[in-house]
Amino acid sequence: MQDKKGDANCTKFHSDNVCAAIYFQAVKPKRAWFAALAVLLGLGGVLLLVGGGVAALFFLSFDTQYAPGYSEKKFKSIKLGDSEQLVISALGQPFSTEDTKPYVAWIYAADNQERFSRTGEGAGTYTTFRFDTNGHVVSVAGMVQTSANTFTFGDGLNYLKLTETQIGNLKGSTQDEIKKQFGPPTAIYQDKTSKFLRYSKSPSSSNYQLRAIGIDENGKVVRIWREIYWD
Repeated sequence: MQDKKGDANCTKFHSDNVCAAIYFQAVKPKRAWFAALAVLLGLGGVLLLVGGGVAALFFLSFDTQYAPGYSEKKFKSIKLGDSEQLVISALGQPFSTEDTKPYVAWIYAADNQERFSRTGEGAGTYTTFRFDTNGHVVSVAGMVQTSANTFTFGDGLNYLKLTETQIGNLKGSTQDEIKKQFGPPTAIYQDKTSKFLRYSKSPSSSNYQLRAIGIDENGKVVRIWREIYWD
């Protein structure tokens, strides 16, 4: 999952139930109260005074609707390798069932990206290539980590510093062509999901808690989504 674009004065973090942004500005005590009041009125946040400055902690809202019969406790009990029948028995019928195609993803980064090989999720500064079942590039993505908890993405902001124009030209390339141009990938992820079971959604099409299960062609769980979806 990718965080929204951050800046030097904004740290964004998330957990299962909350996503928050902390802003800190060193201001004089008198001005701190005005800053605090502005945040309180505008965002309904929680205010903290820190060493003569003001830190405003506000929580971004989530609009999540779960499928009938859904239980977070039961969702956490689902494991890779479980059967589709077990999933439906535990969680009930999903909101929707979508057929998907398996794919392979490559990542390029300075570190070994061990997690990517297991989950397909990059960390830090990276560039990813996603290939279709015929081994051709269908998408390229990436981001740059600017501090411990902040990230940014956009034109040229990825490990390989690829621009949007370059990305467009790379679509349709084969794995051999990508390897010839950039060398072997740092790590490889193979997503075997052929069926996507969606157990949450946002009625207002805004930020929400994504809960979904990926099933392979053999009817087994191969991926579990338990994360925040940014809209």
